[in-house]
Amino acid sequence: MVVLLLAFATLKLTLGIFLPILVTFLIAAFLDGPLRFLSRKFPLKRTIAAIPVIIFFFGAAGLLFTFPGIRVLALSTGIFAGLPGLCASTLEPASWSLSNGWGSGSPPWIRRPRQR
Repeated sequence: MVVLLLAFATLKLTLGIFLPILVTFLIAAFLDGPLRFLSRKFPLKRTIAAIPVIIFFFGAAGLLFTFPGIRVLALSTGIFAGLPGLCASTLEPASWSLSNGWGSGSPPWIRRPRQR
């Protein structure tokens, strides 16, 4: 149990350092195949062939994350735009019906300070 706790604490503390390294390694491993294909097919050095591969990869990743993000933003804007009407039709009448018995003043559970 102690070993598991120490492993979890170590992972939690070092994740911020090792996660970017791990993601970079995975991206490099993913791009190695297209890069190898491009450097064999065309008479280019591997470093020169990496430029269009990297531009294409990050452009595709940007498009992949941008369009769903725009859809989520539009959906959340529509939801939040309807909140004032929802409040006016449900919460406001309920609060008025609860407070009608109080007359004018505070709710019964709030004590008023004594006047001297």
